[in-house]
Amino acid sequence: MAAQPPAEMRAIVDFALAHGLADSSKVPGRASIEDLAKIPEGASMRTAALGLALVSVIGILAAQQRGHAEQEVAQQSDQGVTSREFTLSADPTVKVLHIAYIPVTSRRETHLSLFGDGRFLVETTDRKGNVLEQASTNFSFGETRALVDLALSHGLADSTSAEIMAKVKETLPAGEGGASLPDDAGTVIIALELEEYVHGSERTSPFSTQVALGEPKILHLIAPSIDEVTGFVKLSERLLPIRKQLLEGGSN
Repeated sequence: MAAQPPAEMRAIVDFALAHGLADSSKVPGRASIEDLAKIPEGASMRTAALGLALVSVIGILAAQQRGHAEQEVAQQSDQGVTSREFTLSADPTVKVLHIAYIPVTSRRETHLSLFGDGRFLVETTDRKGNVLEQASTNFSFGETRALVDLALSHGLADSTSAEIMAKVKETLPAGEGGASLPDDAGTVIIALELEEYVHGSERTSPFSTQVALGEPKILHLIAPSIDEVTGFVKLSERLLPIRKQLLEGGSN
């Protein structure tokens, strides 16, 4: 196809803009009688034809895009995928995420606290809550949000401890009474506190929850398909190395 003269190209573009090509609600593939009245004065029949064709093509593309979007939403609905949104508190005293490691045989507990302002505090305490060692660092807003999102994306705000364990037991072979944990298994507790949490059509403000599991790493070996258990493991994998670096570096 030969290149269009600049003046004629401008006429085509002007014609297209006059038709509100950004309006995806236009009936696809249609150029109406009213369209003819919007042809720039003095435009050639060739320009008019090209303009009308352009309107029709973009209308078709817009319809296809809407169709793909609607299909994706429908597929997510069929698969049980629901949207999650949340608002973090900016209060420097609010623990938006807190993880506690409570061993059975040791008298030392590990606490990881992420505050609304991004401060990340790691503490080792005795059973009475006395701080034995402590260090801290600061995360960006994006890092703070990503950590909370990691917990939420694995369903830790939507399940109770009992519900998670029931899912684990369902994965066991027939006849197994339950997940087998060693006698000295410790407990990991994850708590979330948000200014607002929206899950599907449910909106809760403020929102707080807490779930506890015995030895999530062992449970993950037993039932690797359980998303909530994976969330426990991923959070630990992300944050425990940072704790180690902070305590070894002597940060306060």
